[in-house]
Amino acid sequence: WDDMREAEAFQAQREGNMQAGEAATAARRTKRQKRKEGKETAKKLRKEAEGVNKFAADGSFLETMKQMDPSELEAVAKGTKQKRDAQPVVSAKQMRSEDNIKIRDVE
Repeated sequence: WDDMREAEAFQAQREGNMQAGEAATAARRTKRQKRKEGKETAKKLRKEAEGVNKFAADGSFLETMKQMDPSELEAVAKGTKQKRDAQPVVSAKQMRSEDNIKIRDVE
């Protein structure tokens, strides 16, 4: 009779450990998937940002600008102006709109 109870307790513990292991495996699987998606997103963002910042981050911006030809400088300025014009203009009235204000109660 005691052997039967011990076997049932052991089997219940075994099943509990299996379920916990499966849950941990599923959590790791989702974490790996998120990490993989994050890498893909970062790669995509890096590719989009390649043309945005053409200057090195070593403090040599002024020297680079002094060495540029005036015609090349004007071409760069026109390119940035075209990109800036492509962005939508949002007026102060649109920003002040009641649709933009959300009040959340913190409990």
